[in-house]
Amino acid sequence: MASMVGTYKNEVTGEILKVTKADDSKGTMAGTLQVPMNGSSVTVDVTGNYHFINSTGPGTNLVFSGGKPDPNLFECWAASTDASTYKELRAAGGRSISSGAATSVSVLYGSFIRQ
Repeated sequence: MASMVGTYKNEVTGEILKVTKADDSKGTMAGTLQVPMNGSSVTVDVTGNYHFINSTGPGTNLVFSGGKPDPNLFECWAASTDASTYKELRAAGGRSISSGAATSVSVLYGSFIRQ
């Protein structure tokens, strides 16, 4: 079975998800999410959980989220893979961000493609 560990890019949002740890027996994952912001990017630590479809994988449903205090940024995503590979994480999520008095909440979408 293939591992979820790897680098995935979302062509819609420009974000890059790096899964550095994945434990199939516990269904847990960890890594980072690079979020484009103001011509640069912010790196957010993320953790998540996943469960194999029919308990066999790699078809998987998963969630991952993370945040940081400055700027006050939080993202949460739900995703799924197809039944044979971790090549594409089809995903939708949301972002809340506050910087000073400015705040926003956004709906996010797009597949994370394994690089």
